[in-house]
Amino acid sequence: MLKFAEKKENTTNKHQLPNWKVLIVDDEHEVHTITESVLSKFEFQERKLEFLHAYNGKEAVEIVKNTPDIALILLDVVMESDDAGLKTVKAIREEIRNQTVRIVLRTGQPGQAPEKDVIRDYDINDYKNKTELTSAKLYSTVIAALRNYHDLNVIEQSRVGLAKIIDATKSLFTEKSLILFAEGVLTQIISILNIPIKSEAGHEGYFAMLENGDFKIIASFGENPVITENAAFLMYEAFEAKQSIFRDDAYIGFYRSSNNKVILLYLKGCDRLNDIDRNLLELFSNNISIAFDNLCLNEEMINTQSEVVKRLG
Repeated sequence: MLKFAEKKENTTNKHQLPNWKVLIVDDEHEVHTITESVLSKFEFQERKLEFLHAYNGKEAVEIVKNTPDIALILLDVVMESDDAGLKTVKAIREEIRNQTVRIVLRTGQPGQAPEKDVIRDYDINDYKNKTELTSAKLYSTVIAALRNYHDLNVIEQSRVGLAKIIDATKSLFTEKSLILFAEGVLTQIISILNIPIKSEAGHEGYFAMLENGDFKIIASFGENPVITENAAFLMYEAFEAKQSIFRDDAYIGFYRSSNNKVILLYLKGCDRLNDIDRNLLELFSNNISIAFDNLCLNEEMINTQSEVVKRLG
């Protein structure tokens, strides 16, 4: 008889989104101070700014190399040399091959690097004269750059997620055992959603079967998973509704084969998933359902063949 762990109050805080990382590259300390001061209260999509600082092109390239999730670079043109900023752009795009970070060139000497030539010859996203970059224009420039960066990441995340789903589906159809099947699905979910397998990260996941009115875990990730009263309640809800559901910070996947075998996926920590992750999870769940049905039919066929062989013997 399965004993439920004591139900705890849901004290999970809303997942705090990471700050946008902005790299300021300028050889004048005052520029760093003023820029950070003007943008100190900036917020976009409920995310604030985190500032990184470089005072020459070499420092900037090293920071970008070690910090791949920088969203925006505010880059001076003239620093240790008249074209230091332009060389930095080339290094970021061609050597580091970072195509997603948005680069806004800022110059106090527009004659050194004519705007038309720079926009044409270098992979930058905006070009601003420092004298025209007022507080309001700096705000609008940063918002436009961050919105563009966000859209590029959404596209890339969708592409990577779809590729993982295709690979995952291939491996699912090769499994012959229910337990191995469930373990394989969890492995693929971890890969698709990039879930850290640590209990302190708020993630918990397992597959369970309903036997004699109780749920039994058949595969899991995380340390010593326990079916809480709340988890059991949500799985019963999905079982009664005969469909997968999102509830609070949990996803409960319902999978039933054509011969009425049922398994349920309980995945906690889904408040940390964005819309793309949720769509990927639902899309992958459709493939899980098909693979589970094929697995059950295959096992039924094998069992039937074994029974025929025994009778003939």
